[in-house]
Amino acid sequence: MLPALVLLLLIAPLARAEFVGGPLLFVSERGDLHLRASKAHSNFFKGTAADSYKYGERSHDGDVLLSAETFYKMIEDDRQSGGHAPIILFVHGCCVSFGEQILQANDLKKAIDTAYARSPSQHPGRPLLIDYDWVAPLSYASSVVHCYSAQDRFNSFMQDFVARYGASNIIIVAHSLGSLMVQNYANQIKDNQLTEPFRTIVFSRSDVDSASFSACLPALKAHSKRFLVLSASNDPNILCSSLLRQFGVKFARAAKLPLPINKNKVTAHDHQLASEDADDNDAVEAPVVTESDTSTKHLDRRLGQVKVARKFGSSLEVYDMSGLRMGHGIPYQFIGDALFAHMEDFDLKKDDFGVVIVHKARP
Repeated sequence: MLPALVLLLLIAPLARAEFVGGPLLFVSERGDLHLRASKAHSNFFKGTAADSYKYGERSHDGDVLLSAETFYKMIEDDRQSGGHAPIILFVHGCCVSFGEQILQANDLKKAIDTAYARSPSQHPGRPLLIDYDWVAPLSYASSVVHCYSAQDRFNSFMQDFVARYGASNIIIVAHSLGSLMVQNYANQIKDNQLTEPFRTIVFSRSDVDSASFSACLPALKAHSKRFLVLSASNDPNILCSSLLRQFGVKFARAAKLPLPINKNKVTAHDHQLASEDADDNDAVEAPVVTESDTSTKHLDRRLGQVKVARKFGSSLEVYDMSGLRMGHGIPYQFIGDALFAHMEDFDLKKDDFGVVIVHKARP
């Protein structure tokens, strides 16, 4: 009974919005996309990474695969007609199917389009959202392992993406475990790879430990003009993730991950975890993480917890989202308004630690 309850907690809340029109482009590493799936959580338990990316567009008629050339041409065409509005890159969290994460991207797109229309900006068009999809099966441990194995592919994608459009034109929104992938990417950027910082980076309900975040924070701040951390004290998923690591629950082998091991150095224990948890059809790769000299003592302290994020309140934009009572849901409207619009729909009050406490001012 307890394992089942934990799995239910770790499943991200279902996205609800229908497709809202306009381009929603996606790039996916999955070998089994299940395009036009009728259920958001279809094919939840399995997940394999393809040899190459799949590019596509979601429209009213469903999902359409595109060539890489067509994908990037659509971005160029939209930017030219849209007055060079920013590009938002969404990186989802753990335990979601292709169908569910693209609905999350669509909900975020709707909120951003609405906020941008209310913004004082006079630029024509609207921001373009790109959905980056990595393999995240239902098993939390498998999602953690896949997150590490996807790191090099994500780094390569970002290097090409930044070279094409410039970091100052890009906003990154990462949710839950997706924050770890963005954090590791930022920490490995070399001086000649990024000549300008990203416009904004948002970490929503981040499932990363405070020690590794502290180690990577100088790089994150150096590579972003603006950095937002959205945390809560009543997020059951983040609390569950913390407890799993704190007590090392046997049925959740992810309790012992992530470990701050040296880059490209994988222990036999890591290989065993990956092999035991992966599906028989999965192609398991060695986890790749950034170098860190942090201790494993406090891996249970997750950035998505306000009590952890509070220590960064004096140097970052840290928001306490507890008052919205959203569980592990993505605060789409808040993200859109924080990026582009006035915040009159929210009641904001800063505490003594510099954390902004958020309440909904209007329904």
